[in-house]
Amino acid sequence: NKIGIAILVLGIAFFVKYAIDQDWINEAGRVAIGFGCGAGLLGIAHYLRRSYRAFSAVLAGGGIAVLYSTVAFAYHQYHLFSQPLAFALMLLVTVGAVLLALLYDSLALAVIATVGGFATPLLVDNGSGNYTALFLYLGILNAGILGVAFFRRWPLLQGLAFGFTALLTAGWLLHVNGYIGGTVRLINYGRALALVTLQYALFLASSLAFPLRFRRPFRAWDLTLLLLLTAAYYAAGMLLLDDVQGGRYHGLFTIASGVIDLALAVYCFRRRGTDRNLLYVLIGLALTFATLAVPVQLEGHAITLFWSAEFVLLYWLFLRSRIGLFRLGSWLLMGLATLSLLLDWLYCPPTDGGLIVLFNNLRGGVTNAVVIAAFGAYYALLYRRDNPESQPSRRALAWISGSAALLLLYVSLLSTVNLYFYKYDSLDVPNVYHRIVTAALALATGLLLLRRRGAAAPWIALGIGGVALLYYAFSQGSLSGLQQGVLLGRYSWSHVAANAVATGLYIA
Repeated sequence: NKIGIAILVLGIAFFVKYAIDQDWINEAGRVAIGFGCGAGLLGIAHYLRRSYRAFSAVLAGGGIAVLYSTVAFAYHQYHLFSQPLAFALMLLVTVGAVLLALLYDSLALAVIATVGGFATPLLVDNGSGNYTALFLYLGILNAGILGVAFFRRWPLLQGLAFGFTALLTAGWLLHVNGYIGGTVRLINYGRALALVTLQYALFLASSLAFPLRFRRPFRAWDLTLLLLLTAAYYAAGMLLLDDVQGGRYHGLFTIASGVIDLALAVYCFRRRGTDRNLLYVLIGLALTFATLAVPVQLEGHAITLFWSAEFVLLYWLFLRSRIGLFRLGSWLLMGLATLSLLLDWLYCPPTDGGLIVLFNNLRGGVTNAVVIAAFGAYYALLYRRDNPESQPSRRALAWISGSAALLLLYVSLLSTVNLYFYKYDSLDVPNVYHRIVTAALALATGLLLLRRRGAAAPWIALGIGGVALLYYAFSQGSLSGLQQGVLLGRYSWSHVAANAVATGLYIA
């Protein structure tokens, strides 16, 4: 029946095209034929709905597709409609399709209506950049998705609606910021944020409506959509607020996002029968935003900070819910957070003296500290008593997270030294403090490993100590420059004393 309806729609299209090529029908007549064919298909579908339910649903989908394409052609090709009228007609078609989908209990018909509805802005776009009309239209469509969510649990429909809304919003944001088209457009940022918040509120309600109304458990997909929705809204809001007084309201927006999740958590907690996994997700999100508020207000790299906090949150949610998708998500976000941090380092310019630094202000320092803390927290979660990981898996993840935390701490401390001595054009003085950092960190790590009393701990501690001693040996060459600089009065004698401290640490 699906092949049949496709052939029928194509047949109608070819017939109309042939009639147009022969000049049998003028433009208004062509549009009338399209509307007539679409309405006819819907009428036949309604007539056959009891005897041939599946076929009638597909027939209705074909009628909806014909109506969408007819409005698009009437607007774009023949200019018979204004843009507002074309929007209104397509919206009317979408509402009718949603009602038919509920009547026939047909996901396929709902999908056709959704795809057609979200394709409308692309079909009737005239390049005017009227974002208010765009987001109000998306809001009406998503309100329809919310209406369906009260009666049917169709994850595919919600996923499609979210995907289309996210793509259209991302495309608009890229266009506004000049990444597409090459020209930055001036907009009312307060209005834009309110419109984006409207989409967030509608999707948030639609993701919660069916499970809360019928007291059904939240599936992995429901919770994943909630996390994706929160991340997308936060990213869009932060990007919009970048251009409002230099990001002054980033921290306030972060707190507001956390308050929304906390309020939902309180509501769900007071409502009997709410799935505990939903509570864990909402509380975890609220804690994440509360943790991020201060670093973000201190102008940290928002994406790196969010992903770092999120991969710890996802693993904690895995421990509480035993949903394997959260564990996989935590691994993915761990990789993305690491990549984002490396990109932050890559775009950091060197000091005036040429020393390599990974961050050059408080913003970068806070970001590095949060990422290090995230890996440390992940390592700690691995050794909780209720962790269901197998021993080999736990050991491998502990190696990854522990090594990452240690390495990031080490290079961040080295970068801090270089940043402090940014005026120097050589490593004579910074090298002394590099040696102190290397020795102190190797000593502290070795002592911590020995306290764990594992079979491999002494060998790991010995390996770290050996690497530190190699660094000590290879860095001896810069001491001659330090000594000459002190004798010539270029450097302070305190650096020589600091080198003695470094030697003492290596002996220890």
